[in-house]
Amino acid sequence: MRIIFSPASLRAAASLLLLSIPLAGIQVMLGTRALWWRPPVREIAVACGVALLLSATITVALTRGRRVAWSVAATLASLWVVGSFVIAARESYTVLGYFTILLAGFFYVTLNWIRFELSRSYLDPRQAWYQGLPDGIAGLTCRVGAGGEESDFRVCRIDSEGAYVFSAAAGTAAPDTPEKPVELAFRFRDHEIRCRGAARARLAAGAGTGFQFVDLSPDLRKEIGDFVEMLRGEGYVD
Repeated sequence: MRIIFSPASLRAAASLLLLSIPLAGIQVMLGTRALWWRPPVREIAVACGVALLLSATITVALTRGRRVAWSVAATLASLWVVGSFVIAARESYTVLGYFTILLAGFFYVTLNWIRFELSRSYLDPRQAWYQGLPDGIAGLTCRVGAGGEESDFRVCRIDSEGAYVFSAAAGTAAPDTPEKPVELAFRFRDHEIRCRGAARARLAAGAGTGFQFVDLSPDLRKEIGDFVEMLRGEGYVD
C-alpha cells in the first residue's frame, strides 16, 4: 500500500515528531547541568542535528505510508525514555526525572495519534502480507464514477470518514487522482448511500484505492454514520 496524497491530519500528527529537536537540546542542558546563560553550544548542536535527521526522515516516511517508520520511531523513543530514566535514577537528578516523564507522555500521545491516523479505513485495507487481495465485506459493493465511466468494486473497510475499495478483475482500478473527487455509491441489501470521495491510498498491485469522503453536508454525514452503524450492528464493521 502506498499513500498517493497524505491527509492533513496524518501530516499534522507526523510533524509533531519534529518537536523532538528542541527536546533533545533541553535534555543536553539538563544532562550537563549547564547554566542557562552559558549553554554547551557544541553538544546542543550535535544532539539537535541528530534529532533533526532522524525525526525529519521518519516524518517523511510516515506521510508516505511507510508503516515500518512507526516501529522505528517507537523503538527510538523507548530507548530515549529508558536511557533518560536510567541517568536520572543513577544521578538522583529530580529535574531530569520530571523531564523524562514529560518526554514519555509526549511520545505516548504522538505515537498513538500517528498510529490512529495510519489505521483509518481509507489508508489501511488490513491486508495480510500473504493475501493477494484484502477480505471484502459480504454483500457490500461500491460503484465508483459517474455516467459511462462507472465500475463496481468490493469494499474491505468503511467508516464515517472514508472507505477502501478493490476489484479482483484484472485491469480494473478505481480513479486515483486526489484533486478530482469521484462519485461513490455504496449498496448493502436494500440500502444505498451516495457521496464523493478523494483518493488517498493505493494498493501496490493497483487493484484497490482508499477514498476519503469529501464535501459532506451535515445530513449526508449523518446518513453515512447511520449506514456504518447498521453494518457495525450486523458485525461487518468493527
